Amino acid sequence: MKRLTKQLGAVKLQALLPLQVESCYARIQKEGGKRGGPLSPKPVKHAQVVLHRALSDAERLGLIPRNVAHVARSPAVDCKEAATWSAEELSAFLTSVEDDRLYAAYVVLATTGMRRGELFGLRWSDLDLDRGRLSIAQSLLNIDSNLVIEPTKSNRSRRSVALDPGTVEVLRAHKRQPRSAWPWVSSGTPRTTSSSVSRTASPSTPTCSAAASRRR
Repeated sequence: MKRLTKQLGAVKLQALLPLQVESCYARIQKEGGKRGGPLSPKPVKHAQVVLHRALSDAERLGLIPRNVAHVARSPAVDCKEAATWSAEELSAFLTSVEDDRLYAAYVVLATTGMRRGELFGLRWSDLDLDRGRLSIAQSLLNIDSNLVIEPTKSNRSRRSVALDPGTVEVLRAHKRQPRSAWPWVSSGTPRTTSSSVSRTASPSTPTCSAAASRRR
């Protein structure tokens, strides 16, 4: 929101043009990062969603004749292929962290292909170890350095995932620990900090693809 205000705050709502919106997106992408550097695609997309919703509300309330964000083009994004581990690399990693307090979280991440926020949003109530399934219903998001629990955005994201017997065994052992470090969410409130989230699953860590992640 701060990035949008910086770029468009001086423009009157009724005078806003699609070209100004496109220029705003381009400047945010080019200069919206730390120390005025480039910004990654995800926060750029978030800025687009926020602006589009705000203008949609303004159009609905009769404050503007049309939502100019409808016709404004999104900035081009360079799609980079994600780095993934091989099955051997993943196996070596899991072996190296067997004594880590977050070992169970690493195993679930590796064997399900869940998103990082979905993993951090899990509660024990979302896990059915007897049936070998987990339900994804919410995510833990880092918004402006604040941790927020939000429901999954779509029916496609809200899903049930099968757990293999090895993962179930790891989770049962983890649950018997008196003070488990994960799951962090009990009744909807995170029990951690944004810094610990970033340390646990850094964006620079290679992605574990579902195909290469099954433990043997």
